[in-house]
Amino acid sequence: MELQIIGKNGLKLGGEARQYVEKKMTKFSRLIVDSEDVKVEIRHERTKSKQNSFIVQATISLKGTFLRAEERGGTIQEAADTVAEALERQIERYKTRHQKKAKGSSTVRQLNMAQKNAAAPTAMPSPRIVKVKQFMIKRVTIEEAIDQMELLNHDFFLFVNNQNNVLSLVYRRKSGDYGIIEPAISP
Repeated sequence: MELQIIGKNGLKLGGEARQYVEKKMTKFSRLIVDSEDVKVEIRHERTKSKQNSFIVQATISLKGTFLRAEERGGTIQEAADTVAEALERQIERYKTRHQKKAKGSSTVRQLNMAQKNAAAPTAMPSPRIVKVKQFMIKRVTIEEAIDQMELLNHDFFLFVNNQNNVLSLVYRRKSGDYGIIEPAISP
């Protein structure tokens, strides 16, 4: 497993903070055998409240999927702790779903062996698709998509961006700002 720790917005990571984050993130190599790499981005934003000024975003790359968490904290260590907890929950869900799908594949056995000393996860019912919705997608501007999302009181809105004719998704971020997701085909 390769671990990358990157400071954003000009943030210089001292040895103590870097070691703390490394320690928190390297434990995931024990929990998931097929993890390829872990990328951690740490940034500092000026906020009115100092208790949420550090943001730690961690992404674990697995074979065919990603686990991602982003959390805020008053210190790098506090944010890293919260991100680690969020990733642990995602790993448990990932393992539970794959155990049910694979029923005895070697990857699941490796995951179980890596976790044999940890507490057994509680059985979660597998999620089901209970509704399929089809609708006409309109070509609109990003601003029109945001307005439509707000009018519908949704957290996201799927549309075709009329600037580049690409299927796009606009969503509301935890900070209250907006993000856009556009697909790119992997090589």
